[in-house]
Amino acid sequence: SDEGFLPVSVSCWPTSTADGTAIVLELELTDANVALDEVIVRFPAAPSSRPQISNAEPGEAVYDTGTQQIFWQIPLLDKNESTANLEFSASADSASLLPCTLQAVRRGQTMCPMEITACYHKENENEISFSCEKTSTYELSIS
Repeated sequence: SDEGFLPVSVSCWPTSTADGTAIVLELELTDANVALDEVIVRFPAAPSSRPQISNAEPGEAVYDTGTQQIFWQIPLLDKNESTANLEFSASADSASLLPCTLQAVRRGQTMCPMEITACYHKENENEISFSCEKTSTYELSIS
């Protein structure tokens, strides 16, 4: 619920057209020290709305008939490619094309500054070897 927690700003502009709705979604990385992997944006869209994707940069956007969603996947947002833009239209009102969801993964760091320095067996208290992979998964719903 705290938008400041997300290292990316999201702007979404639905506009009514003669044929339905045009939507422009812009993403901008707000922290140059963060890299987001596996950025996925989804919009619901019934097949009858005949969604047409006109622009998706970077990444790739498709209409998935199985899930009835516009699915935009961006492999990486980082300081080298810090903005992204999706534009599409559909023969539907804006309310039926929302909520939009955004998911992204940040690898190697979490928002909680915590380090695991050692692990011990619960019963005999011997130190055991371990590995630690830090990730943060961000999820945002736009209504």
